[in-house]
Amino acid sequence: MVDLDRSSAALRRQRRDQSRAIIERLCALYPACFFLEEFKRRPIKIGISHEVRLDDVPRSALSRAMHAYVRSTGYLQAMVAGAARTDLDGRAVEAVSVSDAAFAQQILHQRRSASKPIAPPKPSGLSDLKRAAGERKSHAA
Repeated sequence: MVDLDRSSAALRRQRRDQSRAIIERLCALYPACFFLEEFKRRPIKIGISHEVRLDDVPRSALSRAMHAYVRSTGYLQAMVAGAARTDLDGRAVEAVSVSDAAFAQQILHQRRSASKPIAPPKPSGLSDLKRAAGERKSHAA
């Protein structure tokens, strides 16, 4: 079972690296639309992946790369209701809908919630405090 975990982790790394390489190519081919730096990312036109031409890239790999791009924190932060979505030439073609902006905020909120460390439960009474003090003393000895 460990081998399966290792191989699936290796596959995830391989796909992540492949997506990164595809995004780099998209940035080079369409510099007015795609950005490597997350803080520069802007909402892109819905369905834009059908207009992208990378003939040597399997459709599934392009789809994964586009998914990674639009799920990046910088992109999600740019998804504000009314913000312009751009085409491959960087021209504004439509606005981000309220529901799309809300979905982006929901994903960001889930990420923030998941990254907060879970605090240990606080002692609820004197007996809990005495037990905790005893445990500390026994560990110190």
